[in-house]
Amino acid sequence: DNNFGYNFTGTIGDLVFYDTNSNGTWDSGEAGIPGVRVSVYADENSNGEVDASETEVGIAFTDANGLYAVHSLPVGDFVVRVDEQHVPAPPSSPNAGQYNSMLPTTGEEIAVTLTSGQAVTSADFGFAELGLLGGHVFHDANYSAVRDSAETGLDDITVTVSGTTSGGAPVSMTSWAGGATSAPTSIRLRLRGTSGCLR
Repeated sequence: DNNFGYNFTGTIGDLVFYDTNSNGTWDSGEAGIPGVRVSVYADENSNGEVDASETEVGIAFTDANGLYAVHSLPVGDFVVRVDEQHVPAPPSSPNAGQYNSMLPTTGEEIAVTLTSGQAVTSADFGFAELGLLGGHVFHDANYSAVRDSAETGLDDITVTVSGTTSGGAPVSMTSWAGGATSAPTSIRLRLRGTSGCLR
């Protein structure tokens, strides 16, 4: 008998790094993060997100320089994912080596489409120690300053955080509360070393 082996030749990479200036892009001098698990999922419905029913088709761990590559992938749509729980705080941090203090500056998921034999090396993930400020915008019907179960959320409200970073640089970030008015409307803002006010 004549037997012929074949494997797919698509590849996805490339870098998981400490985004020290939190700008969502790798800059010269920003260190890669070693030992981070990177997962690739088949994006079966091509929506650019990992859904509960979708299958992990490849994994890799970053090397000493934060680089990774997942090989032997077929043609198709994929989502690459790095969970923030798998990323340790940098050596310069008071929380060095600890988990659950890092948040993504690029998002935890990146959608990738592969053609035959293609190597995509632009799926980079940045992480930084950021605070997460969140809450609800609601109609405080009884003026109690506390959200009660019957108090409804308010849509389309602009929320701004202003202040300064720990280094003294000015900060102003804006988010919009959105969602069904039958439930309190949520907001989320990610901040680094910031003091100031929420309005």
